[in-house]
Amino acid sequence: MDFIEKQAYFYDNKNNLQYAEIIVSEKKFIGIKSFDENNNPTGYMLIFFHPNNRLFLDTIYCYDEFRQSGIATKISELADYLLKDYIGYKIIGEYKPGQLSTDKENNIKRSKEELEKSARKFYEKNGYKVIKYADYLNNKEMYDYIIADDFNICENTSNIIVAKKLIEKEYPFTEKDDIIYHNNYLRQNIKKL
Repeated sequence: MDFIEKQAYFYDNKNNLQYAEIIVSEKKFIGIKSFDENNNPTGYMLIFFHPNNRLFLDTIYCYDEFRQSGIATKISELADYLLKDYIGYKIIGEYKPGQLSTDKENNIKRSKEELEKSARKFYEKNGYKVIKYADYLNNKEMYDYIIADDFNICENTSNIIVAKKLIEKEYPFTEKDDIIYHNNYLRQNIKKL
């Protein structure tokens, strides 16, 4: 399998430097893992290519202690940038707000309501629609970019999915020698490059 490895740099909303390791396997998957300056993992995302111009959003996650700092949003923007040659494809994922087992082991507890509110806000901010199967069936014209089979894209049938169509847009990234820089990184480090 042919892999392309890339790196990315960006600042989160608290002005902390983040570094991302990216693995791209053409027409197979894109994986992104982010880390802070101390090499602590801060978030990750995994997207798989599926037939019929579909992408499966397997996971997007920001570790609890780094939430509310825009890391997941930057990772999502980075994924969109990496998928810029796939305009018109749709990204579909199962809507399942939750926590990692490590959060539970570390006694970090978030209510279902808090997780739901945070997840919904994140997805909507990043261009996704949260769609219930019943709403889709009753309003197919509102969701003309998805089909009923999209609710079966993951291993189980899902009653709620997130979906967005990739559209042409401006991206806040510059790429040089397989390193991707977010514009907020460039503004602060232009002399180093």
